[in-house]
Amino acid sequence: MLAWLVTTQTSRIQVFDKNGYFRQSFGQDQLERPMNLSIANERLYVPDYFKDVVPVFSIDGRYLTAIVSEEAFNSPAGASAFADGYNDRVQQFNADGEYVRKWGGPFGLNIYSPFKGWFATVTSIAVGPEGNVFVADFYNDRIQKFTSDGDYLTSFGNASDKPGQTEIAVAVDGEGTVWTANFADNQIEKWRPE
Repeated sequence: MLAWLVTTQTSRIQVFDKNGYFRQSFGQDQLERPMNLSIANERLYVPDYFKDVVPVFSIDGRYLTAIVSEEAFNSPAGASAFADGYNDRVQQFNADGEYVRKWGGPFGLNIYSPFKGWFATVTSIAVGPEGNVFVADFYNDRIQKFTSDGDYLTSFGNASDKPGQTEIAVAVDGEGTVWTANFADNQIEKWRPE
């Protein structure tokens, strides 16, 4: 069993075995600011925040290709479905890297609002075991939950009494428990299963 770790500052992917021992690193020639990764069909998808593409590697570290969206990424950050950060939307691709759909506000104008399905800087995405998509909507201090087709289901989050925004990252474990990183309060939050 292996674990892959994205190191943003050194622009590479590090590989560790199940005991935590370093095995290899790769990607430094193709990556400028990797932000996350997802694994599907024996491939690693690594959104590059600065290059506005999603490089694809084999699990043994060979560079294969890069997903370049016809819709033009603007600081992609999440993986699985891709958090198109400053375009304030989600772009979804299939396992072969083919564009499927997008969702978010109609204009991508970074609007602070309670509108369902609109975003003000998408910073992270996670897919739950039931296929639902969780999106960190950073400047709106919430996580929004969607079906795998992009249909809005609900939202949740905490506003902070400290300066700054809250919900910057989201992850979902195998039992459906949602974990979020609260930026302003400097804490990890646990939410009910999906």
